[in-house]
Amino acid sequence: MWWFGASAMAGEGMWLPEQVPGLATELAALGIEVPADRLGEPAAKPLSAIASLGFCSASFVSPEGLMFSNLHCVEGWVALASTDQHNYLEDGFTAASRADELPAGPSARVYVLESVEDVTKAVNNVVLAPTTADADRVAVLDRVRAGLVARCERAAGRRCRVASFDGGTSYRLLKSLELKDIRLVHNPSDKLGYFGGDLDNFEWPRHDADYGLFRAYVAPNGKPAAPSPRNVPYRPASWLTIDPSGVQAGDAVMVAGYPGATDRTDLPEELAWVVETQNPHALERYALFERVVAEHRARSPEADLHLQAAANNLANNRKYDQGIQDNVLGGTTLADKRALGLAIDERVADDPVRRDAVAELRKVIAQGQAAHTASQSVDDLMELTYLQLAHYAVRWATEHERPDRDREPGFQDRDREDLEAWFAEIDEQTWPPAEAELLAALLDRYVDAPPDRRVAALDEWLAAHGGVDGAKKLLAAAPVMRNLDARLALLGQKRSQVEASTDPWIGLAIALERGFFAEARTAERTRRGALLRLRPAWISALREVQGGRGYPDANGTLRLTFGRVQGYRVRDGLVATPVTGLSGIVEKDRRPEYEAPPGLVAAIVGAAGSRFVDPALGEVPVNFLSDVDTTGGNSGSATLDASGRLVGLVFDGNYESMAADWQFDPATTRSVHIDIRYIGWLLSGDPHGAWILGELGL
Repeated sequence: MWWFGASAMAGEGMWLPEQVPGLATELAALGIEVPADRLGEPAAKPLSAIASLGFCSASFVSPEGLMFSNLHCVEGWVALASTDQHNYLEDGFTAASRADELPAGPSARVYVLESVEDVTKAVNNVVLAPTTADADRVAVLDRVRAGLVARCERAAGRRCRVASFDGGTSYRLLKSLELKDIRLVHNPSDKLGYFGGDLDNFEWPRHDADYGLFRAYVAPNGKPAAPSPRNVPYRPASWLTIDPSGVQAGDAVMVAGYPGATDRTDLPEELAWVVETQNPHALERYALFERVVAEHRARSPEADLHLQAAANNLANNRKYDQGIQDNVLGGTTLADKRALGLAIDERVADDPVRRDAVAELRKVIAQGQAAHTASQSVDDLMELTYLQLAHYAVRWATEHERPDRDREPGFQDRDREDLEAWFAEIDEQTWPPAEAELLAALLDRYVDAPPDRRVAALDEWLAAHGGVDGAKKLLAAAPVMRNLDARLALLGQKRSQVEASTDPWIGLAIALERGFFAEARTAERTRRGALLRLRPAWISALREVQGGRGYPDANGTLRLTFGRVQGYRVRDGLVATPVTGLSGIVEKDRRPEYEAPPGLVAAIVGAAGSRFVDPALGEVPVNFLSDVDTTGGNSGSATLDASGRLVGLVFDGNYESMAADWQFDPATTRSVHIDIRYIGWLLSGDPHGAWILGELGL
């Protein structure tokens, strides 16, 4: 159990359920009415209604498997369901009945947590044994994890993982029900969902309808099953009750979901490298990719449909990284982290074991940063979809020469179904002409890279295939990666068969694997093994210096965070109020950079009599702010009121919070939520929305 105290209750804290009972006094003072013991039990309501999509969060909102998440979380599913005649991202979609729900696609998954088991002793007794060398430590960890996961997944329809906390200080085995038949029920147009587009992304005030509704199905016997017309709606252990009255400024709220990753326990040297080296390079790559994608989207509706999700992801990632740059370099985050590092050095100064471990830790981190910097040119090329596919096929064939338990994560038999689903969806999410242009641009940039960013294996392959110009033509014309049957066939071939392929993408992947990646992975495994041994010394000193903030960094596991609906002081003389309403959409629509969907402004004019009007606000609320502690992966998380009723969904953070993955600032870190009443109002104006409102209890 991590140590924690009242000082961490000012919004900060991504708490594991097992930690929440220890916060009972603080939660009561905040106004949370749900007993802390119940919030600490994943099998009890409300946590039993919370699910993961593997990359976003979701929640059950009816006994018939109906679920909420964000539109930006399910937009890939919506794009797959779209056709040349119906662009459901652009036009929106509402099923007229349950029979009209649309399949979400072969990779769509919902994971429902069933149990959490502490396996720290079983893992660290082997991984941290004195006889285990750094070079072997990661392989040992992978084998232990594989054994635990294999045992766990003997139960049909389950997906398991061993999650690491605090740099390997502790581990939990998580068992989840894996639901594979997911169908779309309703989503607004992206013009509603992303109103304001990139201009408003990570900004406040917001007026976004970033939500989507879908349903999970199972076999008639209630067990998880592949999509089938015979399947029936999944009946969850519990579902969230919706509070149609919503929340007011100052109300206590809590968020339950699956935050992806934070870096608050990282060393200051790690943050410095991100803002000085990693992010500047990434921002250059985003600029190139966004330009090419935008040009191709403008050329044809078909290209636009294929590239829409990619464009949204690029814009989001670029603005997120730029926000980190602006907030870290324009504020005190880095200085604060460096001061914390000095405090930790003082803490361990009289402890030779921890002092030496921290010193060695810094050296290992510096080695890894140098290696990653040197590989940036190749990493850029690996952003190309076809090269990713080819390299994965090469790795798959190589790993499958070994027993399943000894393969690296991602290449075991349990991964094949997900891999095939990814291979199958590529055609809908890739536009070959754009891929060819990006290939050409990246190769041109590569030949201009400094010597320390060049890779001998890539230089040799280019020289053998007509140089950069010859490689561009050869790769752009290659058919294998564009053909689904050919891609899937690669997964059934032996290593010798794959290596005999004449496809140039496969040839390039083999050259990079033999001449670069294999060696780089060996070095990286040794560094990771050293980090498993060394980072706990830093974590233990950090906990002592920080006192009450004892929650582990986010790692895709279920967390709760608590706070209040409140605004913040943006800068001198400017305060952001915590709630927006429909009138703000009308005001923005008057400006040329905004465009409300057809008919929305007229509907707003007649909304004064709606049952979803907030009496205090005098109109239908749209979005609100709170100081709960969230990050990527929390998208789609249920926002609950003090009684545990659903009042909204997390979908974003404010621009000032971009540095919060390293340091939470209670004065400016805010999460952005869509108000449940805005969803209700939109559905009440939808010709097919009545049956959905009835199922939601609205």
